[in-house]
Amino acid sequence: MARQSRHLEMLSAPALALALDVSLFTLQRRTDLPRPIRMAGKQLFFRSEVEHLLPAGRRRYRDAVGAEELAALLSVSVNHVYRMVRAGVLPEPRRIRGRSRWSRANVEAHLKALPRDAAKRAVYAAA
Repeated sequence: MARQSRHLEMLSAPALALALDVSLFTLQRRTDLPRPIRMAGKQLFFRSEVEHLLPAGRRRYRDAVGAEELAALLSVSVNHVYRMVRAGVLPEPRRIRGRSRWSRANVEAHLKALPRDAAKRAVYAAA
């Protein structure tokens, strides 16, 4: 069975340091890590970009997520998610049975297309 591609799984800097069993000081000085996205004052790494460094593990995955789960994935509040949509940092959600749903793949592609510091500037400008 082919492994399903996982999107929009993000790790904060402390979570990544914990997973790699290093200190934050060491994590910040590593040269093999991609540049993090800065969102809501936090440094976030796409799991897909650091997967090769992490120990193996299995977790449940669904591509369609609601506002609450998206907020948890991005480490922001639900209100902040909608502010980010208005600012253009996140794509517009699809309405499914009266509920807002985002595709993890679309959100990740949208965030990767932005310059790495654009998310931070746009969110604070919209607030």
